[in-house]
Amino acid sequence: MEVVTPSEPRWRLSQAVLEIREGQTLDAETELVELYEDQWAALGFQVNRPLGGDDDIWRVRTDGWAGVAQLPRRDGYTPQLQIRPKLDLDLFFLADYAYGRDRNRVAQHRLEAQVDTLRESPTAHLIAWFLAELESFILRHLRRDYIVQHEVFEARIRGRLLMSEYLQRYVTSGQSHQAPCQFFEFTRDNLANQILKRSLRELRRLATLVPLPAARRELCDWADGLLPYVGAVSDRPIHSADFNRLRLRGSMRHYAPIINKCRALLAHTYMTTELGAHRQDAFLWSTSLLFERALEGILRTTPGIKRLPRGGQAEILGPEGSTVLRTGVLPDYVLQILGQRLILDAKYKDTRLVTEDSDQVLELEVAHRSIRVNRSDIYQVIAYAQHSRYGPAEVALVYPVVLQGDQNLPAPYRVAGFNTDVKLYFLDVGYRAAEHLAQFRTRLLESVSDASLTLVA
Repeated sequence: MEVVTPSEPRWRLSQAVLEIREGQTLDAETELVELYEDQWAALGFQVNRPLGGDDDIWRVRTDGWAGVAQLPRRDGYTPQLQIRPKLDLDLFFLADYAYGRDRNRVAQHRLEAQVDTLRESPTAHLIAWFLAELESFILRHLRRDYIVQHEVFEARIRGRLLMSEYLQRYVTSGQSHQAPCQFFEFTRDNLANQILKRSLRELRRLATLVPLPAARRELCDWADGLLPYVGAVSDRPIHSADFNRLRLRGSMRHYAPIINKCRALLAHTYMTTELGAHRQDAFLWSTSLLFERALEGILRTTPGIKRLPRGGQAEILGPEGSTVLRTGVLPDYVLQILGQRLILDAKYKDTRLVTEDSDQVLELEVAHRSIRVNRSDIYQVIAYAQHSRYGPAEVALVYPVVLQGDQNLPAPYRVAGFNTDVKLYFLDVGYRAAEHLAQFRTRLLESVSDASLTLVA
């Protein structure tokens, strides 16, 4: 059982900023806990009063989330919560691979020296992600659609003649040769593309506000380079009512995801705290999910690695041999590397984990920090390899590490003693993560037998 020792200073209602680290337990004043009693559960906090403790002290703990949250104003107090991750993660490096469709263009154009500044002003990252998605869509998925046009022709008719308007406005004024018509036109100048162009203009405007000169110049040039691709589309203001009359059907159905993001952008949801009656008062990352999706993005962008579908099921048989239960068996990643199948599981674990049962963990010293590998994780990934849908396959676990100074990426470990060896990889997720990414990818392409260090389970 984990022994938790609360650390000082404790949280007080008078503090403007309440700091805590993911997985940490702190003491908090009763006044603070009771004033925001309805907020803790929604923000992922566990709040309880220790047995035999002081009645004026509560214990608060959070796990699985990192970020900031603004508590509402009450009794003149508006404290802000700051939840730091267990590890000193480079959150934007992970988010870039987890949610970006492409690598960050700001980093690609030799702006690595400015990365620390970019972290302090993350707007450049958000604009770069959105521009990358707009670029991918505009270059490959821009479509024509039928729109209703109203135009006055001279001495000819196209589509349907608007008889009422023709008689009242043109015949009575002696301009019978003018013919107001309504017709359908198949064009790129439709409402969906107009929304994309307006969003591109908005990103161009926001790029001019980025404080870092090199990033500002790169983002502006990038947006300017995309504008000619939508040159045939009208440049007009977009209002919320335009989204209500937009119909994305047939060949336009694939516009729905990008249009939803454009709607949020043009409503300033990403750049302000309010959208109508809804208030955005927290920006929190699920650190475990972020690590899993970032690893997925890294695997997807690694040449020589092919991701295979998952979806196996395990059957539980009764005494008579009949199936009584089917349950899903879903490893995080099933890969094909050089003709060989590899099953990977991502394990976002606290490197300072404490357990009293030494038989259930394998202790490793990695990058001057202790990592304890649960035997249950090893059993789980070995079970995947025994499944008829996935096996035969090599298996591995991936753990995050944070490297400091001149530390190198740790070599993989190989856990022996089972019918299937298990390889342990380590992925740098700190501020030097980009420097060690190529080495991590190279090691993924190696065979399990190439691991330099061996443990006996």
